[in-house]
Amino acid sequence: AAGTVSARLLVDVDGSVAQVEVLEDIGHDSAELAAQAFRQFRFRPARRHGEAVAVWIVYRMRFEFQE
Repeated sequence: AAGTVSARLLVDVDGSVAQVEVLEDIGHDSAELAAQAFRQFRFRPARRHGEAVAVWIVYRMRFEFQE
């Protein structure tokens, strides 16, 4: 099975992923596996008026399950 998992990620002021909301998955535990992976991501924080701010982004990850 293969496909794309999409999620909303709350990227915190330190660039860590504070929250994950899976929007679309492909079954086979892909939602939980993707959420675990997304929580390990690090981003460059968004900035507003020179200050780091938390923002929601949508991120898509392709999954392929090996038989």
